[in-house]
Amino acid sequence: MRFKQLSVIATAIALSTVTLPQTVLANPVASRSTIAQARPNNPNRPARSAGIQLTPEQQQKLVEIQNNTRSQIEKIFTAEQKRTAEARLKAGVPPRQVFAELKFTPQQQQALQQVFISSQQQIEALLTNEQKQELIRQQQQRQQQQQQR
Repeated sequence: MRFKQLSVIATAIALSTVTLPQTVLANPVASRSTIAQARPNNPNRPARSAGIQLTPEQQQKLVEIQNNTRSQIEKIFTAEQKRTAEARLKAGVPPRQVFAELKFTPQQQQALQQVFISSQQQIEALLTNEQKQELIRQQQQRQQQQQQR
């Protein structure tokens, strides 16, 4: 039961970390790794705004945080997990589903949780109070829309 709870927590944190940067204006940057490339990042695509405007400095720092987070996550994966993830991604499985399907050891779950919490804290520190409030408002709005479905 404890293992399943950690898995749910790690997945929830992973999803919030992945979705948080998507809700703010940021230039996506492609990484060298196939796993990192799983996200639909296209450096030639103009940045999307979800109502939160970031300064150029905030955008740059956000990209650094995202790249650092991906790098740390990839170090936690075993060679087999990397192969599995790459194969699933190449088969067209959505990145979130691939991540949720991977079987992590308790040590990996703890390490991932630490990476995601650190990333979340860094992103939150990057935002102004007004940006944080707008982000919370948007997240609550999305949750309400999902509950209505």
